[in-house]
Amino acid sequence: MTSTVLKKTGADRTIAFAGYGLLAASVFTAGLTGLAGVILAYASRSQVSPGVRRHLNAQIGIFWVALVLFLISVGAGIAATVIEIDDLRNGSGVYLAKLQILAWTIDVSAWRLVPQVVGLVAFSAVIGLAGALWTVVGPLIGVIRLATHAGEGVTAKS
Repeated sequence: MTSTVLKKTGADRTIAFAGYGLLAASVFTAGLTGLAGVILAYASRSQVSPGVRRHLNAQIGIFWVALVLFLISVGAGIAATVIEIDDLRNGSGVYLAKLQILAWTIDVSAWRLVPQVVGLVAFSAVIGLAGALWTVVGPLIGVIRLATHAGEGVTAKS
C-alpha cells in the first residue's frame, strides 16, 4: 500500500529531493545529515518507482565515495601527525632559516621542514576538498536531473 501511495502521489520524488538536500548539507554538519540521507535512501529504495530508485542509488553512491575520500584525507592527516611527532623526537628535519610571506620576513630558524609531512598535509587537503566538492556537486547535479524529469516517479495521475 505504501509504495503505491508514494508512486501515485509523487512523494517518491520528494524523498529523492530530500535525500539530495541532506547529502549537500552534510558538508556543513560533519556528515550527520549525509548519514540521515543515505539511511533515507536505503529505507525508501524498495518503495519508489524505478526512475526515482536510480536517484536513490546515486545518493547512496555519493555518500560512500564521500566517506572513502574523507577517510583517506583523515588517514593522511594522521600519518603526517605521526611523522611530525617522530621527527620532533629524533630531530631529523631540515632547518629553515627564514620564511618570506608577502612583505614580512619571519625568523623560523628553529623550525624544521619534513618533506613527507608537507606532502601528506597537502594530499590530505586536496582529497578533503575533493570530497567536499563531490558532496556538494553530486547532489546538485542529481537535483537538476530529477527536476528536469518532472514526470519521473509518478506512475498514475489520480
